[in-house]
Amino acid sequence: MTEDERNAEIERLFGAKPTRKHRKSTGSPKPKAKPSGDSEASVMAELHGVLARHPGIRMFERRTVGVFDRGGRNVAVGVKGRADYWAVLSNGRHVEIEAKRRDGRGRLSPHQVSFREFCREHYIPYVVVKNGAELRDFLEKHLQSK
Repeated sequence: MTEDERNAEIERLFGAKPTRKHRKSTGSPKPKAKPSGDSEASVMAELHGVLARHPGIRMFERRTVGVFDRGGRNVAVGVKGRADYWAVLSNGRHVEIEAKRRDGRGRLSPHQVSFREFCREHYIPYVVVKNGAELRDFLEKHLQSK
């Protein structure tokens, strides 16, 4: 069945023309570019690996914040300023983890500073890390305390 025949069949069955044309697959999807070594994305990838393999982590979640286009509608997701990850440790503690660039060029936004202060006021451990070693040190410190 050609694309025109398919569109005619959809119109006949549903009384309307298709709103979107589907592209034919050209095979395997394009591979994603690997993040550069100093980028926050490369730090996030490293932190995700540490959290996934650390024996003291019971659960963790990567937070997504931003505005995304969903079929012509902008949809806001998440809360500005929240840390990139939250985790629950084996001792029951909840921790907040913010990733920044390895080269030290990343800075906390005003919303992130407010969230960090909220965490401090409520005795929630909060850390800004630039690599997996800093995260492991933070986790070990908070796994030993109750």
